[in-house]
Amino acid sequence: QAPRTFALGNAAINRLLWTPQGLGLVGWADTSHLENTARDEIC
Repeated sequence: QAPRTFALGNAAINRLLWTPQGLGLVGWADTSHLENTARDEIC
């Protein structure tokens, strides 16, 4: 029950790539899509 030693992103994107050689890690915990301001399309 120890505290986490890492950040746990709520809306992070994780990317994996499946090839004939196996599964590869392309990106992990990508939050760059959150850097722009939110778009409010209702108004």
